[in-house]
Amino acid sequence: MKFIFNLIALTFIVVAVNVFDFAKSEFSSEEEIKKERDIINEADAPTDGAILGSIIAPNAQVVIKGSNGEEKIIGMADSNGEFFINGFDAGIYDIIIKALSKDDVKTYTFEDVEIRTGEVTALGTVTLE
Repeated sequence: MKFIFNLIALTFIVVAVNVFDFAKSEFSSEEEIKKERDIINEADAPTDGAILGSIIAPNAQVVIKGSNGEEKIIGMADSNGEFFINGFDAGIYDIIIKALSKDDVKTYTFEDVEIRTGEVTALGTVTLE
């Protein structure tokens, strides 16, 4: 039993030394460690903004379009009238909501909506009846 315990302890020490040696060989200075950490943090950083909201428009298909003059992002509300659309670059957008029913098209526009990278802009609930 003592032999098994010593073998486990020795294995733990060998693994710990190998991990430490790997870390030392990969990063030769504090500056390299900081650079690696910055690269990892940049990879996790958000790259777009998003909008969300809900639409009350019975018996209608709802299309949402965001435009800043250069790009257009288009999405749809789900069957409950809720939407979440991402992919927006930071900037000022006009958000146009259209409810398309068999007999009619109703439109609502949010003008000059500021969308920020890494944030979700809540537009609230719009009623188009």
